[in-house]
Amino acid sequence: MMISTEKIDIQEMCPMCRSADVRVFEETAFVPAKDDIPEFSYKQPKIACNESDCMAVSLAPEHKQVYHEAFCKVNGLLTPAEIKEIRNKFGLDTKKGKIGQRDFAKALGLGEVTVSRYETGRQIQSRSIDFLIRASLLPGFSSLVERASTPPSNVILPGDRFGNKIKSNPKAQGYFRLHAEAGS
Repeated sequence: MMISTEKIDIQEMCPMCRSADVRVFEETAFVPAKDDIPEFSYKQPKIACNESDCMAVSLAPEHKQVYHEAFCKVNGLLTPAEIKEIRNKFGLDTKKGKIGQRDFAKALGLGEVTVSRYETGRQIQSRSIDFLIRASLLPGFSSLVERASTPPSNVILPGDRFGNKIKSNPKAQGYFRLHAEAGS
């Protein structure tokens, strides 16, 4: 399966000798199937130096971004640009009309750095996180998250071995809150 990605501006400089006398071209790269990942090919950006002393051919710095987008498309995952677009759409429900990575991460139960990695293409999200990000556009998702993050007054939080209430772990609070609501 051949994947085409959006045109990306390529830095036109040889990484070996730093010469600006380079030729930028694309070559089809084939990625074999592995485990549950299907095989695919994509246009791999390369740089060829025209300096007679160098003549190096190397992957363009943008190669990782192109590969990431192709990988996401072939596996049915959101691309970094699509994740950022969803975050911006998610923010339309808020009073400000825009939401930052920190608030979006909090709403999804993720870390801010993790959301940043997904949006910049430094990390590929799992299928379950991809589904969660897509679900954030569903009507009522914001109110559901807000409701889940507000602890009810009748929930007894578990204690540690000294009898102190556990308050610092919001995931544990969410777990016990959901089970308390289900039992009531």
